[in-house]
Amino acid sequence: MKLSDWAKKNGLSYRTAYRLWKARQLPYPADEKFLCQKCGYTDNADINAARNILERFLTGQYGAGCKPLNIDWSIS
Repeated sequence: MKLSDWAKKNGLSYRTAYRLWKARQLPYPADEKFLCQKCGYTDNADINAARNILERFLTGQYGAGCKPLNIDWSIS
């Protein structure tokens, strides 16, 4: 949800909503929700994104179980 849409929905001016956002004082309902279109799972969008990033890290090229880099740290 865009900040302007949230402000309009809650009866605030965009300027007031922006000030609240900058001060990190937006009430919780402004948080985005994630809804899986396939299974209907719902969660906070930020938490869901963090889980996805963590999963990609752990299973990706540099994740758990990757081969150690062969770096020569000696000074020549």
